[in-house]
Amino acid sequence: MDSIEQHIEHDKEILENPTISPQQRRHIEGELHDLELYHEHNPDDHHDPPPLKSTVTSTPQPQNASSTKTRVWVQYKNEMGFIAFECDTCVTICVREFPDEPSRNVNVVVYDHDINNIIYLDSK
Repeated sequence: MDSIEQHIEHDKEILENPTISPQQRRHIEGELHDLELYHEHNPDDHHDPPPLKSTVTSTPQPQNASSTKTRVWVQYKNEMGFIAFECDTCVTICVREFPDEPSRNVNVVVYDHDINNIIYLDSK
C-alpha cells in the first residue's frame, strides 16, 4: 500500500466480506487494530509500516521488562511463538524458550518478503 490510510481502508473493505474465514477475519481485525493504533500515535507518519512494526511499536513494554515481558504471540507456518526481535528487514520468532538458558532458545527468522504469512494470535 502507498499509505497507512489506504491500508486501513483496504482492511475495512476485507472485513465487509461475509465469506472470509474466521482465521482471516481475526488476522485482519488484529492488523486493522494495530494500524489504527499506530496511526493514532503517529498522525504525521503516512507511510504504511511493515506489518509487525505497528504491533511491536503499539505494545506497551512494562517498566521491568526483564521479569514481566509483554509478548506478541504469532503463528508462522507450523510454528507458534512470540516475537523476540523485529527490525526493518526481518522478524525473529521464538518458538522454544529455555528461560534458564536463553542461548538454547530456538528462533525462526522471517524475512520481510514473507512477513505477511505471520498470523497474530490472542495474547497469552
